[in-house]
Order: sequence, then C-alpha cells, then structure tokens
Amino acid sequence: MAFHRVLYSYDILPVLFDQLMPRNCTQAIPFGLPGAEDLHALDKAANRNALACSARVCKAWSDFAQNALWEELDSAEPLLNLFSTFVPAAVSAPEEGPEHASLGQMRDQDWARFCARARRLRRLTLGDIDRDLLNATRILASLVPHNGGHPLFPRLVEAEFGIVSAEELIALVSIVPPTLQRLHVNLMDDFDTGPHWQTLCELGGPSGLLQSKLPLVQNVRLMLPDPHFLSPFAPPAPLNKLRRLEILTGLPSFTFETWELLAKMQNLEELHVDVAEGAAELRDVRGFPALRQLTVSTQSWATLDCALQTITSPHLARVQMSRYIFSAFRDEPFELRTTLETLAARFGRSLLAVEVNTPFCAADAPEGAVHLLDMCLRPLLGLRGLECVAFRRTTRSESPRDDELHVELSDNDLGAMAAAWPRLASLTLCLGKSTFVSTAALAHLAAQCPDLTTMEVTKVAVGPASDVLAVPALGLRWLVLVDFEGAPADFAVFLDAVFPGALLLRRDGEEESFQEELEACVRLRELYRLLAKRRVARTQEAGMT
Repeated sequence: MAFHRVLYSYDILPVLFDQLMPRNCTQAIPFGLPGAEDLHALDKAANRNALACSARVCKAWSDFAQNALWEELDSAEPLLNLFSTFVPAAVSAPEEGPEHASLGQMRDQDWARFCARARRLRRLTLGDIDRDLLNATRILASLVPHNGGHPLFPRLVEAEFGIVSAEELIALVSIVPPTLQRLHVNLMDDFDTGPHWQTLCELGGPSGLLQSKLPLVQNVRLMLPDPHFLSPFAPPAPLNKLRRLEILTGLPSFTFETWELLAKMQNLEELHVDVAEGAAELRDVRGFPALRQLTVSTQSWATLDCALQTITSPHLARVQMSRYIFSAFRDEPFELRTTLETLAARFGRSLLAVEVNTPFCAADAPEGAVHLLDMCLRPLLGLRGLECVAFRRTTRSESPRDDELHVELSDNDLGAMAAAWPRLASLTLCLGKSTFVSTAALAHLAAQCPDLTTMEVTKVAVGPASDVLAVPALGLRWLVLVDFEGAPADFAVFLDAVFPGALLLRRDGEEESFQEELEACVRLRELYRLLAKRRVARTQEAGMT
C-alpha cells in the first residue's frame, strides 16, 4: 500500500535544517523557547525526526523563526543557498551591510532535491499558520518560472489552502497541475478589493478561473464572504467535470445568479450550499441533472421548496436541511410539511436519507407543543425505501420559549414508522423536551426493521419485564438517549435481552439544568454497571457450556 506525504510548512523546514546543525540555532532562539541543552541533545541524534522537531518549534513560533532565518542565521551560506529555493530571487535581504548577506542564487543540487520532493507529492496543505511563516502561496508561485512555467507539483491530486487573497488565488493555480481533482480554498473578507480582484473578474471570477485553469477538478470547497464572489459578472461556462461542491458563507445568503450557475453543472452529484429568501426568482430554473446528495441551510422553508423544484435529477438520494435561526423565520408552521411533501413527491423513488436540523421553534407552536408525526414526518411515511431518518435540534435557541417547546412522540408514532420504513438503518429523533417512548415500542421498531443499527431518542420509559421480546434485535449497535424513567435494573434486563450487542450512549440535553443533567448521568452510570455485570455473567455462562 502506498502512503502519500502531506506537505506542511514544517515539511519544508527540515530540508533547511538538513543544511544547518541544530547547534547553530542556539543564538536564534529567544527567551521562552528550548534552550541550548535541548538543542545540543538534538545534535547528538541528528536524524530526520530530530530536525523535524526543531522545524516544528520554528513553525509554532513563526515570528521568531522568521527572524532567525533572515537575520541571525544569514551568515550561514548553506542555509541561504537553500532558502533561496523558496524565496523569489528579486527579494533582497532585510538590510544591507556586512552583517546581512544577500540571498545567493539557488544551486542546481538544491533545486533538484526540491523538484524530486515536489514530483512525489499527492496532497498539499498550506494553512493559515503557514501563511505567517512562509507566505507559502506566493513563494511557491515564484518558483514556477524556474520550472519552465510548469506546475511545481505535477502529480498533485488534492490541495488545501488557508485564507487567500485574490492575488494568491491567481498564484496558487499556477503551482498545481490542471489535472487536480480536489481543491479547498478560504477566501478573505476583503477578497473583492484591490487590482487583483479586477484581474480575477476579467477571468470570470473564481468559477471562471477554475474552469480555465483546472478543468478536471471534481471536488471543490470554497469559503466565501459572499456567494456573489463565485461569479461576479456574466456566468462563465459551468464546471461540467465537477462532482462535489461545497460553498460556505458563514450566514445564509443567496443570489439567483449563483443558483442558476450551479444548476447548469451537468455532472454535479453532491452540493452543500446556503439558501436564503428568493423563492420567486427560482420558479423558472431547471437543472442539477445528476445531483445525488443535497446539504442546505436556509432561512425559509418556502424558498427551499422552490429550490427542490428546480432539481431534475432522478437520482437524488440524500437530503439534509438545516434551519438558520440568526434571523427570524417568516414561514407559517405548515411550510416545513409542504417542503417535505414536495421532497417525497419529486424524489420518492430514489430517496434514501432525510435529515432535518432544528425543524421548528416556539413560534411554530403557539400552544407550546408540536406533534412530530403530523407536523413533519407524515409526508415521508409513504417512502418505503428510506434507510436513514433524522430530526434533531442542533442550533442555539432563538428565544427562551424554544427550550420549553414540547415535542409529542408516542408509541403509536414509532409503530407507524416501523411499518412504513422496513429498510430503516438509522433513526434519530432528538428535539429537546419530548414525551417518553416505551421500551416495548423500541423493541417493536427494532423487530420490524432488521437492518436498524443506530437509534437516537430523547427519553425512554422502562416497562415491566414481561414486555421484553423473546427474539433479540442483534443488528442494533448504537442506542443513544438523553434520559430514561424507571429502575436501572429493569432497563439493564431489557437491553441485555433485546439489544445484546448495542453500545449505550448518552446525548446531552440542551434544555436541561445542571441538576437534571447530573441526575441523568448518575442513573446512566448505575445502568452501565448493571448492564456490564449481566453481560459478563452471560459470557461466563456461555464459556462454561
């Protein structure tokens, strides 16, 4: 099996330290870093691991390391000759004078050694810390002319860059090959300023640049301050080779032009995007012919409903919808159910997984209670091919009333789910305060769904031992809950008999007080002890027979 290295800044620095023994660093290390004894200890075992350790010290203290490289150690000719490999030849030393040597020309053997490393790299990662130390993107781009104008990393498959400016985005596409398959980039907040932004706009924005320079890229993750940056003017030809696109904007924002551009991507299979308000603009858009997985955050279920209607793919299998609550929803309580009805009607034949995060808040329930099945789940009961269903609360409260919202979930509701989804493999129903479901209902659900491996519920009411089924559900591997009501010994008997191979976990209840959470943890601890005791005894009995 081949193992591919990841190039970080501390992968470059050991090459520098190969030319300089650790004892030469003692004067360069300021107060607070390892002392002379530690560095001389490295000298005794001057192997690659020790040198890499020194490099990591400099990486962690980038300012001190930079001073050491530029000022304290610039009289070391081997270091300067090698460091010139990573610095543009036009850059002069910080100061002129006998104590500051100018950068020499790179030696052929140093360049050959760097090229040998670069040709083997399959994955390149330069994060935010690396920017501070080496200004990595610009430095690497400056080496392209020395390579005959060819990319520095011809076999690179994956590249990940930290926060970059427009200038650096233009530069980084010159160091990676046109065959790059995966690219992760975080664009700066002031990305749309300066002359380089105008240059990038002339190329069609980030999407136009990727289309022209990286036509074969299949997986792109962009952190954008504004989705308008993706294509600032007339949309260029879409990235038809792209299969996965993730656009993160911090807050949900939406432009019609961006969605229209995405819809034209013929081979896009997985999309992560934010959708704000703008339902009317989407009515005439059609596209996404190959989409299989959609992950979306929204401020409006109605807008998401219209967005789903723009998708023509017959293969959409997985949908994750998250509600953004930083600005108040203006939808009526029934809008989520309408959206799920659209989802079921258009993609019922192909849909395998539905996940909804924070489906409702207190504003959706004037009386302080919602019925989960009637308000959300009922449109999905006709989809017998569903394998994963998840409704959970994952974002902070919009108002104190959200913590008091009561979610009604009964044993009959679980029975309806068991009958509707025979292929169910994962079920998550964690929405804050909820009614207790019985252990008998859990056992019935697991019996009706033999493929069920993961079940998450809020609260469980432990029934009498007579409710325990004779046939155990051997497939369940994870049972997650917030709390249970009943005797720990009875619950241990139930778990050992019905879910003998399941691992019991506890999910923190966000609405609980410290005292409530502490009491729940104590009950779970007692349950763990009793359950472990029963399973050890059962294992010993099986060994004796």
